[in-house]
Amino acid sequence: MRPASNDAKAKILSTAETLFARQGYDATSMDQIAAKARVNKALIYYYFESKEGLKKALYKHVQQDLIDFMDRFQAEIPPEQLRKISDQGIEAALEGSIMEYMERFIRNMIDFLEVHRNALKLIFMESIKTSSDYPAIFGLFETLFRDQMAKMRAKGIFYTAGAQELIYEFFTGSVPMMTFIVFHDQWARHFKITEEKAKKYFLESFIRSHVTNANYRLRGKKGKLK
Repeated sequence: MRPASNDAKAKILSTAETLFARQGYDATSMDQIAAKARVNKALIYYYFESKEGLKKALYKHVQQDLIDFMDRFQAEIPPEQLRKISDQGIEAALEGSIMEYMERFIRNMIDFLEVHRNALKLIFMESIKTSSDYPAIFGLFETLFRDQMAKMRAKGIFYTAGAQELIYEFFTGSVPMMTFIVFHDQWARHFKITEEKAKKYFLESFIRSHVTNANYRLRGKKGKLK
């Protein structure tokens, strides 16, 4: 069987993302995905081999998009500004112009993750129900974190990255951000506020709780990822 265009592959991924998030992974069949995407089911097997393979490809697609997003952000900030965080601690660095980058980054991150909201719902749901010691959400976080740390080390910028750093980034950074993306519209409707106001309040809270309180972990210490 000859493969179809990349457009067909992208449509299969997009359809699977929507159906998995709406119905749940287990409740969604390959027949349903094929019908919704308007492709031959055999084409899905050609590209992804199985439903599990399709799910993993979706995770990998989101992961690569996140890496590309973070790369673009890093490229925007001059290395000397990034070094200020490592040398002075983030609280001191945020008093300068880098705060503008951080606020724009978080806003852009929220908008970016919104595009992948269905995939994040799937990752969230599958991670909660799994019996594995390494759920999908861990893999997404660790791959992104280690990729960015390696690229910053290549620029001569060092952060400690032991257990405390990983816990801080995951439980005060990644998880709150993902939770906001998954639930913000229901929250806004239930508490009768606009989504824009919910985003504004979340942005302010996230900067206070995650960004400016990170000073203890960034004090010019140099370490290696293990």
